Amino acid sequence: MFRKDKIPYVAAAVLLVILVYVSFFKSKTPEPVLPNKEKNEVFVQKDNKIEAGDHLKKDENKAEQREVVVDVKGAVKKPGVYHMENDARIMEVISKAGGLNSDADQKQINMAQKLTDEMVVYIPHKGENIEQANGAAGSQGLSVNSSKDDKVNINTATDEELQKLPGIGPAKSAAIMTYREKSGPFKTVDDLTNVPGIGEKSLEQIKPQATVD
Repeated sequence: MFRKDKIPYVAAAVLLVILVYVSFFKSKTPEPVLPNKEKNEVFVQKDNKIEAGDHLKKDENKAEQREVVVDVKGAVKKPGVYHMENDARIMEVISKAGGLNSDADQKQINMAQKLTDEMVVYIPHKGENIEQANGAAGSQGLSVNSSKDDKVNINTATDEELQKLPGIGPAKSAAIMTYREKSGPFKTVDDLTNVPGIGEKSLEQIKPQATVD
């Protein structure tokens, strides 16, 4: 016969079995994987930063492509280096340089020629005979876009090579060679003004195509 005094023990045993069963069931049931909002937010922020960086790089490249730097010399009111749009024409940079001097030879100027980066635009004075550079011809000859290899080394050039320089004929070429023999090599192209017959105006047109290297 079942004794009443054993009821508490039986109840405790049943409760223990229930607890063990519930614990075992919980351990076998996988917990649902919830999205990590913080991680997702971090990735989104990183992606946004990368996209923003790409846009900045593209904008910088566009800005670089939009600009050319041009050196303007000769018969203009304000010679110097000018930053221009890459689709600008010679007439625009001349305007920025204060316009032409009264003695500029406009017949040799192609106002419609497009500018290129590192171009030297030399505006000739009346009576000057401008040598063409890099295959340029006709009215485009006022723009000189020479590389270092295209320049004439005034310390080593022959008589024929010196005469390729703008405004240098047989007389001035001979004077350069005589000065070079007596005084030694030129230290800078500006030293050409020490040669009889070569003044500041002549030097302006010679400098873009001459070197002492």
